[in-house]
Amino acid sequence: MEKNKSMSFDDMLKVNVNSFTEKKGGLTYLSWANAWTEFKKCYPMATYEVIKTDEGKPYFKDESLGIMCHTEVTISGETLPMWL
Repeated sequence: MEKNKSMSFDDMLKVNVNSFTEKKGGLTYLSWANAWTEFKKCYPMATYEVIKTDEGKPYFKDESLGIMCHTEVTISGETLPMWL
């Protein structure tokens, strides 16, 4: 694929990342590092930002939900919020 050509969402769904998955606690998951690496192969100009609290912490704590990380991913000029 050309470096500057983006894939469609349907094309991205077809990308096989099984060889990069890990097992932990009986679950199979794809780490952020591996997901981002494979994503950047398809969208080399994509960026992300970790949103910090007013205190400068890279996570948000909620008594009922737990601890979450808020990021914003920008792809082809569109910024999407992501809560992890």
